[in-house]
Amino acid sequence: MSRLRETRLRLYHEYCRELNRYDPLIYRDKNEVTKWATDYMNGQYDWRDIYVNEKIVGFIILAHKGETLDIHPRADHYIAQTYIQKEYRMKGFMEKYLLENVFGQHKGLYVMLVIDRNFGAKQFWEKILKKAEARPCELDNVGAEDENTTQVGFWI
Repeated sequence: MSRLRETRLRLYHEYCRELNRYDPLIYRDKNEVTKWATDYMNGQYDWRDIYVNEKIVGFIILAHKGETLDIHPRADHYIAQTYIQKEYRMKGFMEKYLLENVFGQHKGLYVMLVIDRNFGAKQFWEKILKKAEARPCELDNVGAEDENTTQVGFWI
């Protein structure tokens, strides 16, 4: 296994263990989480690594219209997963990457799901979408949203 793949897999497991605080079904099977990460790395997803001082400290996993089925039918882009290690949070690394390398390069209609009980994530997205001057967009629920998540649509 390559060093990059090992790092991505380790970070993805950290991410899922953390999400388990909000939804205990997420990290119930280590092998299943490994499969999810592998599918994201090998599939039709745009896996972006977040670097700080040449070290990978997080990731953003995107899907773009026409590249995968895992996207709302009206959306141009789907933010599937985002994660940055705790010690790098609230320091602007994820924010800068999103503003410059995602929203700055890919205009259109975005969709994502946010876990309702993850208040830190909700605050982060409110702040970043305001800075990006995103315009909200109501989208029909296509079955991905459940009782623990809210679907968010916005224009960049």
